[in-house]
Amino acid sequence: MRTHHRHLGGWGRLPRARSFVLDPANEAELLERLATDPVPLIARGLGRSYGDACTGDRLLLTRCLAAPLQLDGASGVLTAGAGHSLGEILNQTLPLGWAPAVLPGTRHVTLGGAVSADVHGKNHHVDGSFCRWVQALRVAAPDGTAGWCSREENPEQFSACSGGMGLAGLILEVRLQLVRRDTVTFQRLTLACDNLEMALLRLREAPQSHTVAWVDAASPGAKLGRCLVYLGDPVAGPHRELPRPARLKVPPLPFFNLVRPAASRAFNQLVWRGGHRRHGVADLQALDSFFWPLDAVDGWNHLYGHAGFLQFQCLLPVALLDERGAGPLHQLLELFATVGGGTLAVMKTMGEAGREVAPLAFPGPGATLALDLPACAETRKAVRQANRLVLDWGGRIYLAKDALLSAAEYRAMTPGLARWHGLRDRLDSQRRWQSDLSRRLEL
Repeated sequence: MRTHHRHLGGWGRLPRARSFVLDPANEAELLERLATDPVPLIARGLGRSYGDACTGDRLLLTRCLAAPLQLDGASGVLTAGAGHSLGEILNQTLPLGWAPAVLPGTRHVTLGGAVSADVHGKNHHVDGSFCRWVQALRVAAPDGTAGWCSREENPEQFSACSGGMGLAGLILEVRLQLVRRDTVTFQRLTLACDNLEMALLRLREAPQSHTVAWVDAASPGAKLGRCLVYLGDPVAGPHRELPRPARLKVPPLPFFNLVRPAASRAFNQLVWRGGHRRHGVADLQALDSFFWPLDAVDGWNHLYGHAGFLQFQCLLPVALLDERGAGPLHQLLELFATVGGGTLAVMKTMGEAGREVAPLAFPGPGATLALDLPACAETRKAVRQANRLVLDWGGRIYLAKDALLSAAEYRAMTPGLARWHGLRDRLDSQRRWQSDLSRRLEL
């Protein structure tokens, strides 16, 4: 097995730490290593979690878990190695008229990572999160043995691994129910909203299957919180091409941070003007433009320089929104405005939680707000303040984006944590699976 030491971080490029990296050539080599070397480690796929979920003292790369896909053309059930990216899966299943029901904000996430973080997309209010569509998982135990689990067979293992951030077993294969997708064209309606209250109302009342709002989190005064609401549905259209590769590439910028407050304000003003001109216009977009606009720029995280960036993503419960409207969302924007504001911010509404299967699942009824923030002492302080506000409001923080939440805060905001601890301890009493996130949050 190839091994090396390397400084690695999450997609936010922090924290970066020196790790011992294991890169097995195939699944057999991976399982043999688990059986003969009991040192704690964590699986790492494409490294697209933003904080410290995929960093640790020892990292086991999963790109070897990429056996040929097996798709039942009649039922749409896919069996695939956990190392395949969602982009790779789409390239093979879309020509056959099938696609995953849930697609997150990037196609560069592995199947195992999508399960471990229970990722969600623009259609959560309709189709739930990723693990809702997972039928079964093949998981490696700490001793290197492997077996299948599902809601009916070994349900404890299935629940602990679904949304378990890779801390309850190493996912080797996933059996996933796909949905019919005979088109790669989406019709997108743009609505310009002067404030968060109006945008939240539009999102909550929208009949479309895919909804999201871009939020201006950088402009001063009354412009703060203006939104472009995008409402979409798949339609028959002219697009036939599969997801395209990135058209631009940003190299590492070790000494420069191009994302300054003035640049963020200018960028947000540009986006608002372009969207405002298209208010009420429904246009046709290809699947990759609709779901993954940032994937068009390879290495866009390098724009933040060596210091990296933080992403804050919270879920505010529907009861809070019913009582106070968009007030808490605007309070968060005002807090982050004191440190220069967010470069890119989005808001989505979410549907029912799936915590009966995934105890640590982030989504639930309400609205989620996500912001990218250049990393510095001031933004760290602001994020910690925001975490406390979200806790006071009965909300949640998304672990796939988080880097600063405390163990006490996470315990207080996660009612399913005790159940998950019980499941995980029965499966892995020695805590074989450990990441920097698990140590920070005492998981």
